[in-house]
Parts: sequence; structure tokens; C-alpha cells
Amino acid sequence: MRRCSLVLFALAGCAFEPRGGDEVDAARIDAAITDADVDGAELDAADVDAAGIDAAMIDAAMIDAAMIDAAMIDAPAIDAATDAPTDASIDAPPPIDIAYLPAADEMPGTGSVVINGNQAISTNVGAPLPNLGTGVTFTVATPTGGGSDIVVLHVDQFTIGNAGTLRVAGTRPFAIVAGGAVTINGVLDLSAAGQTTAGAGGFASSTGTGQGTDGRHGGTRTDSGGGGAGHGTAGQRGGNALCVEGCTPDVVTNGGEAGPLYNNGLTQLVGGSGGGNAVLTALGCDGQPGGAGGGAVLIYSAVSITVASTGIIEAHGGGGGRGVRCGTASTAGAGGGSGGQIDLQSPMVVVMGTVAANGGGGGGGAEGGTGDGVAGEDGRNDGNAAQGGPGMGGSGGDGGAGGTGSAPPVQGEDLTDDDNGGGGGGAVGHVVIRFRGSQPTITASPPATYIAY
Repeated sequence: MRRCSLVLFALAGCAFEPRGGDEVDAARIDAAITDADVDGAELDAADVDAAGIDAAMIDAAMIDAAMIDAAMIDAPAIDAATDAPTDASIDAPPPIDIAYLPAADEMPGTGSVVINGNQAISTNVGAPLPNLGTGVTFTVATPTGGGSDIVVLHVDQFTIGNAGTLRVAGTRPFAIVAGGAVTINGVLDLSAAGQTTAGAGGFASSTGTGQGTDGRHGGTRTDSGGGGAGHGTAGQRGGNALCVEGCTPDVVTNGGEAGPLYNNGLTQLVGGSGGGNAVLTALGCDGQPGGAGGGAVLIYSAVSITVASTGIIEAHGGGGGRGVRCGTASTAGAGGGSGGQIDLQSPMVVVMGTVAANGGGGGGGAEGGTGDGVAGEDGRNDGNAAQGGPGMGGSGGDGGAGGTGSAPPVQGEDLTDDDNGGGGGGAVGHVVIRFRGSQPTITASPPATYIAY
């Protein structure tokens, strides 16, 4: 094998034999190669083969502008004034999409809450909200679907212990937004208390979209019952009463009308409505008010919502007021209030306990000269309908039962001959389960509506 040495800037004492198109010319070996670069190494013509240094191997097509595409190195435009991306989605958290709430009110808190005793929250405008610990906050949200503002509690984990009760009442609905798990071992109570107090976001007697209308007075002694409120279904009418004394010819005094179904599209978070009142008679007896409406609550957890076997979430309607005797005069029974709305949203919803928004029973009518009727029961958790109050004697009509489960409410009892009708029963509200993945199956009253989100 012939060998030659490479010297500075040139090849000396070395001849290359022609190899046609594969020939390597000395001019193609750049003068930038120095002695230090080569360090005395010898190059053999056979080792440096033109075929190995082929222009085809350095092809412009391999360094193609198409390989360095602006689309591969893409970025949002930069605002010259702020040096910030003009695309607001860069580094922004993904939307949570919690029902009814605008984005500004969807963030959970950083502190956790455990309720082991009795805790009350009022959602009335101007009412003080409790301090539940560091990292636990309240906001008031303007809902995306309209309706009343919502008082929102922002937490990490939220727990009601076995001995704990959280009672929430007031004019505005209530919501919990939790970043961690929500566990209900005790009671979350948004039910109406008879005729006096609505649950959070529920309506007072004879008010609300589904209100029952008031009973009527006819002739001298005849009164019909107040209508039961509607919500998840229609309510039921109050009992009729036949007017004889003071009516010529005899006339049926119709009971108060039943309240209608509403919010069937579940576009709002809204409580139950109030039952119709019993009227003031011409002889001066004060008629009692209808039952108040159950409250409305939204619970969101990014992790899970569990209602344990001992747990209760309730939003029942209140029972209608009793018929009242005053001297020889008396009044009819008032209508029951309707159940509210319970809305649970989480990737995992487990219910082993009670979730219920049942209607209140109508009040029983009184009998003049004998005694009062009995108020209707508030909505119940045991699977039974709230009973209408019994009427007094033969002249007071019984109140109708409230709605429960899939069973509709019952109308107040009709009576004849200048008597007093019973109040109509209030309807159930709504239970909503918003889920991801496989649809859960829960037992609730009324039966749940399932919505994937």
C-alpha cells in the first residue's frame, strides 16, 4: 500500500491515480486542515474514496425549509406593551363547568371543613356568614341560567360527621364547591319548617313560581282549602266547600288551585314554592298560611360525593297551616309547600343514605263551635308521604298528603253544607345527579334525573 504524509496547506510526495468520476482532487481537501488537526496521521488514497465523500450525501433536500416549519415552532403573539401572550388560554386552568356557576365562582378553597355539631348558615342578603377556617371562603354568584343569586362555599374537603347537622335557610340558594371529597355522614338540612321558614332559596307561603293559590270564602260560613304548591310535579288543589247559608242558590266555593310544575329543564337552581293560604273569614277568623318551600343546594366535588348510610340531604316542603276556630266561626286548611332542589355534581356520586325533596301535607279544616283542625306534616325522609292534617269533627275537611317518590300529592277533602275544606298537598321537588363516565344508580325521592357533564 502506498502511503504519503499530509503537510501544511498541501499534499506533498503523493500522487493520486485517476478514478474517473470518483476522483478526489487535492483542491477539495481544504487548507484549513492543519498539522495539529492531522497530527502526523497518514491518509491513504484508498481510505479516502471519492465514493465516501459524495456530494449526493450532502443534499439540499435533506436540509429542507419544509423540515423547519413555522407550524412546528408555533407560539401566540406577544403583546409589545406587556410582553405577555395575547392568547388568554396560555397557562390558564381548564374550565370546570359547574352547573349554574360562572367561571369566577368555580374555584375550590384550600381549607377543609368538618362539622361535628350544629352549624347554621343564613343566605339572606346582609346576614353574616360564619368563619369556617383558613382557606374556606364564601362568594355570592350571579347564576348563568338566571334566578336568585347563589351563596357559594369554597372548600377543599367537606365533611359532616355522624353527629353533625348543617342547617341552611334564607332567601338565596346555597352551593358547595370542593376540590377534595365531600362526605355526608350526618344531616344537611335545607327543608322548610312548617309555614314559618323556607329552606335556602325556597319561597314563603303563597309565593314562588309554583305557588298554590289561596282558598276562598263563600257566603256566611263556607271556606275552601288552600292549593298545594307545585315544583317537580304539579301540586294539588284545596278542598271545595258547598255554600248554603248566604248563597242563593247553593254554590260550590272552589278550593285554591294547585301550583304548576316548573324548572323541568333544570336550567336554574331554585327552591320549592309556598302553599296557598287559608283566607280570613267574614266572621273575623284569621286563616293560617300555607307551607313554605324546601331549599335548593348544589354540591360539586372534583373527587367524589358520598352520602353514607347515616347521611341525609333533605329539602322538603312544609306542611300547610291548620283551620282555626274562633267562636262559632272557623277556617279551612292551608296548602302544603313543595320540595326544593338537590343537585349533586362529581365524577363519583355514591348514595347509601337519604336524598329527598318531598312535599308537605295540607292542613285540616276547623269546625265552628268545636275546635281547630291539624296542620299538615312537613315532608318526610322515611319513604312515606307527609300526611295531611285531619279536619275537626264533621265540618272540617282533611288535608291532602304531600308528594313523595313517584307518588303525586293528594287534594284536600271536599265538604258540603257550609263546611271548611282541607288544604291540598304540596309536590316533590327535583333531585339531579351530574356525572362523568358510567352513570351511577342511586335511590332518591323524587327519582333522580341523570345528566352527564
